[in-house]
Amino acid sequence: MPQSAPGRRLRHTTSGQVERHESPEQGAARELAEETGLLVAPDDLRLVSTSETSSARSLSRAWNYTTEVDDRTLRVDDPDQQVREARWFTADEAVALLVTLPYAPLAEPVLAHLRGEHGTRHWAYAL
Repeated sequence: MPQSAPGRRLRHTTSGQVERHESPEQGAARELAEETGLLVAPDDLRLVSTSETSSARSLSRAWNYTTEVDDRTLRVDDPDQQVREARWFTADEAVALLVTLPYAPLAEPVLAHLRGEHGTRHWAYAL
């Protein structure tokens, strides 16, 4: 779970924007590498849920994945310099932190997965 840059002490799940030339899986693998140093092949990501967040001006889509890694060494290399640290948490520790996250579209789908609530596979939010 990465931590934002100084002045923004916020722990959050790995996230970012899918580039025009990328599939969601490729974007997720790239963001995971940038924000944590963990290297996974896009084909090794398992989709657990999706979400859409709409406002009067925009529509944002998110894909939430899980995977396993062989090398658990964390190394932040975020070109945007938004992430300053990444560390591992137990599922219980992650839940305790995520319930405090002020942005439900990032927190709720991950919380449901960590809690074993696999009923909702697509989340929709209107801001």
